[in-house]
Amino acid sequence: MKAGKLPRAYPTAGFAALLFVIAAMWYGASSQNSAAIYVLLFLLASVFLVSIPHTLINLSGIALRVESAKPTFAGDDVSLPVEIMNSSRATRYGIEVVLPNAGKIRPRLDCIPRESAARLTLRFPARQRGEHRMQTLGLTSCYPLGFVRASRRFVSNQTYLVYPKPAGNP
Repeated sequence: MKAGKLPRAYPTAGFAALLFVIAAMWYGASSQNSAAIYVLLFLLASVFLVSIPHTLINLSGIALRVESAKPTFAGDDVSLPVEIMNSSRATRYGIEVVLPNAGKIRPRLDCIPRESAARLTLRFPARQRGEHRMQTLGLTSCYPLGFVRASRRFVSNQTYLVYPKPAGNP
């Protein structure tokens, strides 16, 4: 599956809380003229800045392979097997698989060991009958601190079939 060049980084809700804490610390340090509070302020800000490249690196060396989905009936769930391969020499943590147009379905892999793969099955409702194409899948990660979310998109050519719902009582 073809991936985008670089992961993108977005702030999370935790980032807003961090900004509030940094602003409160700055106000306290400047009004009290306290060097110790300034040290804590700059330490917290530097830990945040160092966490940004670590969040982006957590998605590097990751490849995604979508296997074929079995046909299903309208109203049932489509089961889409996905394999996430880690080709790097470092373990990857906290990776979520995002399926566009499927609501808030985000299966999470807590750990992918170095130079190995992890499998999971995406389940989402089949609303309309017909042949549907999986356009893109995304991987996101907030590891290590959760202030920044890195996301990477993968283009897929996978299709799945949804048959009409059977009439009558089963």
